[in-house]
Order: sequence, then C-alpha cells, then structure tokens
Amino acid sequence: MDNLHRFVADFDGSIIFSVENEGLHETLQDLLGGIKLGTQLIQHLDQAQLTGLYMMVGACEHGFFDSMRNRALICESDLSAVASRIIAALSTPIR
Repeated sequence: MDNLHRFVADFDGSIIFSVENEGLHETLQDLLGGIKLGTQLIQHLDQAQLTGLYMMVGACEHGFFDSMRNRALICESDLSAVASRIIAALSTPIR
C-alpha cells in the first residue's frame, strides 16, 4: 500500500479505481479509507475531470494512463497482489 499511497501523492491528475461489482467497490472503499484515501463514485470516465480520486463499477482488464486528460485508471487486477498481501496481514494474529 505504500507504493499506492506514494503514487497518489505524486500524481497530479485524476486517479480512477475500477472494480467489477458493488461488493468489490465497498471492499476497496474500506481499504482505501483505512489509509486515508477517499474516493468519489462516478459512472463514466469523463466524470473524472478534476484532480482527485474516483471509483467506478465496471469490468476492466488492465489499468492505463491517459496523458491527454492527465488521468490514470487502476483496475482490480492491478491491485490484486496488494490486496492479497493486505488480507494476509489482516488475518495474521498479532503476537
């Protein structure tokens, strides 16, 4: 999550997280909220015109950078390795 947090801090455009369904939207929203990253729910890419963090529900195979509109799309497959590490960490008992 450190890399994600660093990317969000350094990127000066809009960042859109794309998830496949409403359940994953809630899960990712909770994970991002845990590291103080709030998103605004949008329905279409064009709604992400201002610099900020957005989330949309829709299937996406790969993330991409749109340099003409200064935005990045991050899909759940881009985050799956990060998420699995978080879930593993959360399920490990504290000693």
